Amino acid sequence: MTVLVYNTFEEIPPEAEDEDNEDTSRVQPMAMQQQNQNDNHNFNGNLVEIVLGLVCIVGLLLPLEGTEGTWIPTYLHLTVNQKLLVAYTLGLVTFALFK
Repeated sequence: MTVLVYNTFEEIPPEAEDEDNEDTSRVQPMAMQQQNQNDNHNFNGNLVEIVLGLVCIVGLLLPLEGTEGTWIPTYLHLTVNQKLLVAYTLGLVTFALFK
């Protein structure tokens, strides 16, 4: 939920404004700047969650320890407990994404 506050304004320096725009662009709402920063933060947070979710999915697709006849190296075979931990983490990441 984003709350926008339009009571606080920040003055734009006179040298930064164009000569064509007289008084219409003198002030810029600080809420717009804060919303842009929040959007960047939300994107970075979602990116981390998505990457973590993809890593968990790959972990669940790896074979169990003791499985023979796979082309995947044995050091990438996971135990049942490791797969349970990965599944739990994927559930937490899913809740965080849909929050």
